[in-house]
Amino acid sequence: MPTARVSQYQAEYRGLVQYYRMAYNLHTLSSLKRVMELSLVKTLAKKFKTTCQKIYKRYRTTIDTKDGTYKVLLVIVQRVESVCLVVSMFRIDVVKL
Repeated sequence: MPTARVSQYQAEYRGLVQYYRMAYNLHTLSSLKRVMELSLVKTLAKKFKTTCQKIYKRYRTTIDTKDGTYKVLLVIVQRVESVCLVVSMFRIDVVKL
């Protein structure tokens, strides 16, 4: 399932952002986010034996939050029960404390 991989990438990115939260150049982590997203897409493309473009087409969407609109990779898994599993890889707000 791609949900485990997306969750792992999201957790690693969140950990790095939390570690560097007090840094004065926290905005430079946006390039890291792009690299991690591309790595995730390439990993999923290799796993499903398809192209990165098809992975983006299948999982990329935009979400609206109180802070604005973000492009995210969103994985929704329908389960037998009525509950769906939703996992997303998106930008974490990087605001200095």
